[in-house]
Amino acid sequence: MLALTGGSAFGRTPGSPPDGIHAGRWILAPYFITTVGVDDNLFRVHECGSEDDASCEAPQSSTINSFIAGLAARAPFRNSALELRYEAEKLDFGDFAPSRDLEQTAGALFQFKFGTGDTLTVTETYTQGITDVRAIDEGGELEFEDAPFNLNRIEAVWRRTHPLRQGFVIRLARVDLNFDGDELVPFFDYRGFEAAAEYRQPIPGMKWLTFYYGSRRFNHYEANDPDSVGIPFRKEEGDTLQVGAGGTLRGQTPFNLLVGYGKYRLLGTGSEYKGIVGSADVAILVASRTNLVITLRRRPWASQFDTYYIVNSLIVRAERPFMREFMVGVQVEHARNRYGEPIDMVTLRKDRRYGLEAYFDWLVHPRMSVRVGAAHVQRNSNDPVAEYEANAITAGVRLGWF
Repeated sequence: MLALTGGSAFGRTPGSPPDGIHAGRWILAPYFITTVGVDDNLFRVHECGSEDDASCEAPQSSTINSFIAGLAARAPFRNSALELRYEAEKLDFGDFAPSRDLEQTAGALFQFKFGTGDTLTVTETYTQGITDVRAIDEGGELEFEDAPFNLNRIEAVWRRTHPLRQGFVIRLARVDLNFDGDELVPFFDYRGFEAAAEYRQPIPGMKWLTFYYGSRRFNHYEANDPDSVGIPFRKEEGDTLQVGAGGTLRGQTPFNLLVGYGKYRLLGTGSEYKGIVGSADVAILVASRTNLVITLRRRPWASQFDTYYIVNSLIVRAERPFMREFMVGVQVEHARNRYGEPIDMVTLRKDRRYGLEAYFDWLVHPRMSVRVGAAHVQRNSNDPVAEYEANAITAGVRLGWF
């Protein structure tokens, strides 16, 4: 479903002048969003192709209406800042009554900038959600299954970044996910750490070489299973070494490239991946007005089954403003998933995911914008149960500080 995301004031660079309501030392940025839409396959099920197709279900069409209220608050001090954020979304799925119809996110950010130019950022974000599966399953295997979850992420980042000087980024995060309720869900709880260290060596032309190491250590737990409380059924380990480059091309085109070798293991299953991983991002200004952003990713993710899957994804987004108040945008996504071991099949499962999204924005007032859009998503697979096709149409209005 298309969304008008909120809270852009949260996480600003210290020293930048935020927009909002001044209340003593605090700068407040409230916002309100309301959306109406319809989705013709809410649960992303495999549609019946024939009467004897036992793997299919009847797709459920549903209206999706929501109201979001949020507040970002920032208190600068010296060259640093404290920021707080809260957002609540009331959901209405028409005839379908979800287990949780109120999603909430609360966060705090402490940002300290030192005289050396170093910046220390500490954030904590707690989410009570139900539909945003990308928050808990970034590989995209999970679909909406009416499974309410709680996600807590604490992260600390120490960085020294300047295009003309040697720099580094050190990151450590603690992530904890658990599903609410007592019904089994087609996914798993997880708890563990992510860590990364990156060194940047400047080279001529406002660019730098990058040397990167990343690590993941997680325990996986059976979700809502009273017989295995606190006992992991498998462990996830991942290590990545990458090299690359970043900076700007011709002074206007920011880019970042990393490619290298990764080793990924799901202990307890024997599933293991060794091979190439990488990412690339570039933002191009076309014909002076069209912004074109291209994103490439290749990396393994833990599956809900006893294996991993490799995701190769490409996302291309183009946006073009006109007449100052209007903007049109298109986003195309293509992903190929390949599983490491067979899943109840003789052959390995392979998925192809296609997504197309188009939207139109109208800035009615500096404190009011309107968006209408449509989206199509489709997954093809050599496992018919994994196939689906869905379409959505959405309209929304946003009020407040963007």
